[in-house]
Amino acid sequence: MYLKYLNSGKLEIIDFFSVKKRIGHGSLMLQSLISLVPLLNRKIDSLNNELFIELNRNKNLPWEQFERSYSYGHSITEIYGIIYPEGEITREVLTHFYNSNGFIENGRLVRKI
Repeated sequence: MYLKYLNSGKLEIIDFFSVKKRIGHGSLMLQSLISLVPLLNRKIDSLNNELFIELNRNKNLPWEQFERSYSYGHSITEIYGIIYPEGEITREVLTHFYNSNGFIENGRLVRKI
């Protein structure tokens, strides 16, 4: 599983594949990812605090202004991605897999946290 986070509050699943298909590892990975989000959010908060302190050594920057800046990392509130079939697995099978794990909303690969 390859992921991307760009301070937006959204975690993107870039690529997700398995060597052995349909033995439950994919479901375990998705559920583990959900469990990791609170840990990742704590790390994001910690990095925000460290950066805020660093920026404030020479300036008197209010926290509210820092929160509106590009440098501020928003807590993860959504996991999303694109469903694309590869090899033998069809789009329908992938959609069913993600849906059975709570990752489909309005036909899109998305999970609100």
